[in-house]
Amino acid sequence: MGQAEYALRAADRALALQPALARARLLRVRCLQALGQITAAAAECRQLIRRHQEVARAWFSLLDLKIELIDAGELAALERAERQANDSETHCMLGFALGRAYEAAHRFDDAYVTFGRANRIATLSRPWNATHFRADADAIGAAFARTDEISASCGGAEVLFLVSLPRSGSTLFEQVLAAHPQVEGASELPYLEQVIAGESRRRQRPLAQWAEQATAQDWSRLGQEYLQRSARWRSRRPMATDKMPSNWLLAGAAMAMLPESRIVDCRRDPLETCWSCYKQLFAPGKADYAYAFDHLASYWQDYWRLTNIWSRRNPRQFRSFSYEHLVANPEREVRALLEFCRLPFDSRCLQPHEAQRTVRTASAAQVRQPIHQKPLRSNDYGPLLDPLRQRFQVANPDLN
Repeated sequence: MGQAEYALRAADRALALQPALARARLLRVRCLQALGQITAAAAECRQLIRRHQEVARAWFSLLDLKIELIDAGELAALERAERQANDSETHCMLGFALGRAYEAAHRFDDAYVTFGRANRIATLSRPWNATHFRADADAIGAAFARTDEISASCGGAEVLFLVSLPRSGSTLFEQVLAAHPQVEGASELPYLEQVIAGESRRRQRPLAQWAEQATAQDWSRLGQEYLQRSARWRSRRPMATDKMPSNWLLAGAAMAMLPESRIVDCRRDPLETCWSCYKQLFAPGKADYAYAFDHLASYWQDYWRLTNIWSRRNPRQFRSFSYEHLVANPEREVRALLEFCRLPFDSRCLQPHEAQRTVRTASAAQVRQPIHQKPLRSNDYGPLLDPLRQRFQVANPDLN
């Protein structure tokens, strides 16, 4: 529910009753990370490792902070743990942690091999059918090509959707908006997908098959349902973000339901984005396309194609913004972002790292830092990433 402060108190009460309760300490890690208390979160991870409790999750959580370095002794211990893992999920989790540790140590050859091994394990329990997904995405795009004039008459000005692939800088864009006094940063909300899934069950057909039959009254009803589900996020401030990355697939429905909403498409260099996804172990059922180069390239292509359709069809409501442009020229890009979202300029948005809020994504620690340009991480791997580069070039030479 996004209430990290309350969850942290619950974890502390549980530990007061049972100090060795590892699950409660893992909960503390997640809460502290969300609240920006990164040093404290790292200390909790190390305590679990010393106690030999939830070791794989503790190592993974420690390295998933992404700004916490480990020393040579810790790296050796992590290597031993990964070698000795006796089940696939433990091996997978430790593999992603070890890959990050190698990368931080600039051992890029070792990192590449380790990430590859971990991703191959991940695919065994996280299958993905790129062909089926592409057919679904194309069907949705085609359905909304025939519904341009059918939408709710008004509503949704209080909603700012942010869509993207994971690891595209969307958390930074949200942090910029959440620094504005009129905006609550609500992070990744499930409500749009829930509303559409509920209507699909009611009609006993997927979205692509009922979208063009839906009336303006239908879209208005669904928009009101979304607003009701998400209302608590606007109790303190008049506007709120919804940063569920996969909502790019449902953007046509969102624009029909809430025609006064704004949808910010957060784009980052495709190679950087996909390589960053490949290095991330997501929750089961989330981003199952991320564990193979072919699947990543195919998914990015689907995203790129459909978001271009939304942008051409409704530029007033849907606009793409570049992560690279944001970090290169923050003031210009922040002003453009705020103008698109119909917000007055506020200088606090240029210091998003100072925004006091809960961040519930893998970038929780990174967005606590000032906006700055970073070297392209993919360059560190050189020709090792040529197989991924080639998948973009073969699919569409214009992408680069």
